[in-house]
This record gives sequence, structure tokens and C-alpha cells, in this order.
Amino acid sequence: MIESAERFRALCSSQDQMDVNRSLSDPASLDVWVEIINTDAARHLDVAQNRTIPDEIKRLLVEKGNPTVRSMIAEKRKLPPDLFFVLSRDSDSLARRKIAANEKTPPEILRHLLQDVDENVARVARYSVENR
Repeated sequence: MIESAERFRALCSSQDQMDVNRSLSDPASLDVWVEIINTDAARHLDVAQNRTIPDEIKRLLVEKGNPTVRSMIAEKRKLPPDLFFVLSRDSDSLARRKIAANEKTPPEILRHLLQDVDENVARVARYSVENR
């Protein structure tokens, strides 16, 4: 378990691959994740890459994160239903494209993305609809 924001930063910055792996796979308390998000925007992507972050943190990252962070969240297989909807309407086309490619995206969201203004998003949505 990652006990503090400082420890998470140290794991992410470590030259030891085992430490880096821990930053990707060890859980932390909600308070630790919130502290990192609220005090260190440079670590948002690191938090998004952790496989254990709870839905509340995914929502916070979508709300506060940059397009790269939102795209990373859009790739996650375990997303709460509301985030599929929110990310399918994201201002960044990469986030919408990642949602269109996500195997867990509900069919109604994919149907919406078929009409996306960005042809690449619509193309990925079309592929997802045709190949499921």
C-alpha cells in the first residue's frame, strides 16, 4: 500500500523498476490520491496509470486532467457508466477515440460516436460496432 503522496512520487521517480511497478499496481487511500491530484498536476498521468485507482479518482482526473490524462482514463476497462458518457463528449478527439475503442463502451455511446465530427472518432466507433 502506498502510504503517502511523497512515497508515490518517490516510487514514480525511482530508478528501480520494482518501485516503478509498485507505482502502477499498489493501492493508496482516497486521501493520498486526492492530495496528489490537488497538489501535483505533473503526477496526474502517473495516478491515471495506476491500476487500482477507484472510480472517484477516475472522475477527479477526468474533471481536472489534461487531454492526455483523460485519454488514459478512457482506455480503462473498468469505468463507471457516467464516465463513458462524459468522455464520449470530451472536447479532445483522442479521448473520444479511446472511448470508441474501449471494449466496454456501451452500444448507445458507440451509436452516438458514429456521428462524431472527427472522422477518426467515427471510424473507430464504426469498427467497434461492426466487430463486437
